[in-house]
Amino acid sequence: MDYRRPFRKGILVISQYPFESALEWYDAALDQWQNCKCKNCQPTIFQNNLLPPRTLSTVILLDDGRLFAAGGSIHANGMKSTYIFDPEINIWRSCMNMHFERLKPFIVQLGSYVYAIGGFNNEEGDVSIIEYFDLERKEWFVINCEIDLINTFKINNYVACVKGLIYIIGTDEAGYYDFRNREWKYIDQIPEFNTGSAVCTLNGNIYIIGGERLGNFYKSVWAYCTLTEKWLSLPELHYARSFSGAVAMNGNIYVFGGKTMNMSYSNTLEIYNPHDDKWVISNTYMKKDQFLMDAIVIEKNSELYKQAFEEAANNIFH
Repeated sequence: MDYRRPFRKGILVISQYPFESALEWYDAALDQWQNCKCKNCQPTIFQNNLLPPRTLSTVILLDDGRLFAAGGSIHANGMKSTYIFDPEINIWRSCMNMHFERLKPFIVQLGSYVYAIGGFNNEEGDVSIIEYFDLERKEWFVINCEIDLINTFKINNYVACVKGLIYIIGTDEAGYYDFRNREWKYIDQIPEFNTGSAVCTLNGNIYIIGGERLGNFYKSVWAYCTLTEKWLSLPELHYARSFSGAVAMNGNIYVFGGKTMNMSYSNTLEIYNPHDDKWVISNTYMKKDQFLMDAIVIEKNSELYKQAFEEAANNIFH
């Protein structure tokens, strides 16, 4: 159970679209998006260094407090690049390349392995082959399993990790991969599949939020319960959006930014409380309209927070 500790957690958002690279911090205790107003202070320099070396890579927070970035874009093609950021030395270090080029892949960590799933490749569409990076051996390894042969995962897919199982939801098929015995099992497909939906997990449920289809943008929210193995339709968002950010924190789900109708972008934040079963619009707004972002929940006592935000607490605007 994700208990509510609003004074201990916040959301770090790293975005490189639509106009320029940007980093923002959401303080759940204050319900405010924050930035440092000093241009040359040490926290601002640290924040700028947090931006990953490659555009449209995917960034996650490792269990040991470092940041991990994989994939990227060059001339609209995917990249094999891999980097790890250590907040104690404030540097992104290059690691062994992946075996496949990927633009915005899904990245999940299970123990000492970091899995790369999907991601766009200009020549083949989405990459269906799964590979993992061994943090101890510092090498990438390819996994051979049934998913390699499923065409639906070569177009679009969503990925979530629950209780050590990697769930992959495609346009026509869905299932989960058990890395312990390297077996694939099918589950019921989501009743409504949209492109660009936000994905997060909370209390054993997988949430698929918003998205677009055939030029239309949607407010729909679906939850998959891994215990009952059933899909449930939830109350809609207030704003239709795709390619937004979403995280679970303090027992709630936070959805922000994204692309909206008429090729515009959003800076709004909505919060879903599962107990009340409704979405609430926050009164705070992101400083920039953003989409295609990485959202990371970090503890306020972490080295990452102390370096990037704590020292700037007296120099923020909101």
